[in-house]
Amino acid sequence: MLLRMGPFVPEDLNVVILFHFGPDEGHQCDMAEFDWYINGKFHAFLNFNNGSTVEEVTQGPFNMDLAQYLNKDLCSPFEFSFVCKSGDGSHCHEGAAFDFTWSTGNKKTWYISTSNPTKFTMCELSSALSDPP
Repeated sequence: MLLRMGPFVPEDLNVVILFHFGPDEGHQCDMAEFDWYINGKFHAFLNFNNGSTVEEVTQGPFNMDLAQYLNKDLCSPFEFSFVCKSGDGSHCHEGAAFDFTWSTGNKKTWYISTSNPTKFTMCELSSALSDPP
């Protein structure tokens, strides 16, 4: 484990990301298709359309090594962004929820914008490590 001043961040930066949209997050529509980018690099197509089913829709899990998105400073930001792919691309559902799970089993749910990029740092994401697995 890497120990440094500030938040604890494990040497192993492998995480699992699981997106979910559903009635509990206020989502029931068929305008929720996105291309997901990390630092401007395409990562996955996500389809959360649930207008006819009204059920929670998940995408993933995505096993990721976040080390590839960081420079030498663990507290430097990296960015999640989304491009609407539904209809004409101008009226997608706003907002996303995802579970961020460290290799230790510690998990935290984050809510982010799908219309504006969201910046994260490993220091910020390490707050999930204080929650029980």
